[in-house]
Amino acid sequence: MDIGADGSMPTEWSDMQVMEDSTTTTKKPLPSSGKGGGIKRKSKTSAIDQDIRECICLMADSVNKVDNAIKSSTTSPQQIKNMYTELMFELTNIHGFLEEEVDTIYDNLSKNPTLIPSFLSKPADSKARWMRKAL
Repeated sequence: MDIGADGSMPTEWSDMQVMEDSTTTTKKPLPSSGKGGGIKRKSKTSAIDQDIRECICLMADSVNKVDNAIKSSTTSPQQIKNMYTELMFELTNIHGFLEEEVDTIYDNLSKNPTLIPSFLSKPADSKARWMRKAL
């Protein structure tokens, strides 16, 4: 915008005020100017501003989806404790293994917790075979 040396604005801009709403920006003459009715002009940037708003909304939706996915895949401390308690219960209830062997298998499974749910879902005879192989 050009401003004169004396700090004044060009006539076409000084007689205008900016009116904004949520979708467009228009310029309209000030009511006290004494000039005829003004013509509303859409700002050239209003379409660009709307595109930017839409992109920001899409990005916010994507971030929310990622956040929800992370939250749903996270295991709570209580769930982890319950899983290890169930593991120890299952290991000690499979006959034919010494306490030291059960401790070794428990320690090995604890080092790779992604295997625990698979182990727990096996039938008892499959658990016993797996334990013999793991020793």
